[in-house]
Amino acid sequence: MLAVLPLDNGAMEQVAVSIPAGTYTEVQFEIHKVDSGDVQDSTFLQQHPDFAGISIRVQGTYNGTPFTYTTALDVEQELELATPLVVSDTTTATNLTIRVVLADWFAAMDGSLIDPATANAGQPNEGAVQENIKRSMKAFEDRNEDGNEQNG
Repeated sequence: MLAVLPLDNGAMEQVAVSIPAGTYTEVQFEIHKVDSGDVQDSTFLQQHPDFAGISIRVQGTYNGTPFTYTTALDVEQELELATPLVVSDTTTATNLTIRVVLADWFAAMDGSLIDPATANAGQPNEGAVQENIKRSMKAFEDRNEDGNEQNG
């Protein structure tokens, strides 16, 4: 599936799933590089041909210059839940938000901005931005679907 991340505050539903009753302490998902040789990926590629061989695509401007950042990052993410998510046989619905802090993706250790052109494959900041992407995610129960952990 293609997740289009909002650039403003708040949350938007991407996936709805049923899960068995239990207590959950983490959420697991994959950032997946689309493979044209994979049968399941071929249907996705028909709809999104710009994702051949990549998992993330960002378009924007940096210092007034347009850029397209892509990565073939292909990792499983395991996000710990600070408060376990409890689903009982009588639970009708709950919400789990995965917050992605996009502002952190192109931030250097000193807080300065990384030029996205220097983060594409083979460029000097490729690894730094990939690590930033992996660290930029946090999961939490969000009953009121506002994307804010404190009010969840």
